[in-house]
Amino acid sequence: VHRLNVARGLVTGAARLLANWPANLHAKITEIQEDAPGSPSVRRTFDPLYRVLYDALQEAEFQVLRDAFEDYLHIHWWGLICKRNRRMQPETAKGHPRLSLPQMAKAARIPPSVVRHMVQAELVPSSSAQLMSGRHSRSIHLSELQSIKSATDGAMSLEKTARMLSLPKRRVRELILGGLLTPLVS
Repeated sequence: VHRLNVARGLVTGAARLLANWPANLHAKITEIQEDAPGSPSVRRTFDPLYRVLYDALQEAEFQVLRDAFEDYLHIHWWGLICKRNRRMQPETAKGHPRLSLPQMAKAARIPPSVVRHMVQAELVPSSSAQLMSGRHSRSIHLSELQSIKSATDGAMSLEKTARMLSLPKRRVRELILGGLLTPLVS
């Protein structure tokens, strides 16, 4: 910052971000997110900005920038924000509208396998990324909770249906194939 041409570039860039607040900042964050590889890590996805916000600008005067960043994540971040993101405010993790598949299953009071089947059948939209370990990280927006609950209300497993109808499972499968029973997920 002691060189005029470097300082001018920094001040001009900061002025662009602060003009039309917070839309320009959100546009820049969107640019960074689109250029980053699909990672479920907030720190890795927004790495240069994340380091500046939480390392270089730790002072309380810059909390407004961190708040704007966390507001952006609340609306646009597809992944999970959990207690692992210790630098963010605790309210950000608690209020984030995306849930993992097991969390969504617990909130809907159904087994995780049912939610997984609904996601695989594309009855419930979700976002996912492949981790370096080969596993998948999947998140579901909280707004899908009601549709999951309404779709599974009154639904029974094949075994429960067979027991209720006093029929063998293969006969229940025949009823499904005949169109007399409608499965939630086939």
